[in-house]
Amino acid sequence: MLIELVLNGLMTFFLSLVIFLIIMRLFRPKKEILYIIISFIVMPTIIFAYIYFSNNNSQEILKLMIITEIHYVMSLAFILTYPVLRIEIPTFKILLLLNNAKSVGLTKLKLNELMQEGELFTDRLIDLTNDGLISYKDDIIDLKIPGRFLALIFIYYRRLLGFPMGRG
Repeated sequence: MLIELVLNGLMTFFLSLVIFLIIMRLFRPKKEILYIIISFIVMPTIIFAYIYFSNNNSQEILKLMIITEIHYVMSLAFILTYPVLRIEIPTFKILLLLNNAKSVGLTKLKLNELMQEGELFTDRLIDLTNDGLISYKDDIIDLKIPGRFLALIFIYYRRLLGFPMGRG
């Protein structure tokens, strides 16, 4: 029975993942964060709530709660890792460049030429703007309310993990 519940929880997560990937490939929406939240949190919550309120059997409700928890654990892990995997993180880019160089390797100078730090920075600003987290006004970049909320989450998360502010 436990294996069945775990598989059902994983199945709901993978169904959300497939829906998200279809949306991303067909529509290529600019506000990815919104579609992540809709695909992995909002839609499953509506479905789980419907099942919960339409079922009077306490044993079935307990099973639903286990399935729901597994879904949300997997979804939150995906939500935390998706932005990291989507963007070109300098560390990953270095690893890919060195991998592409095969056994020849690269000099520090050549590696520095290939990195294009300005491009990495500009791409992140575009992503933050598209997701509605920052705004431009008179050449000033400022956080919008969702951006402030997300920044607070990262600040508290870094504190929880014991990481200093302002450093990687």
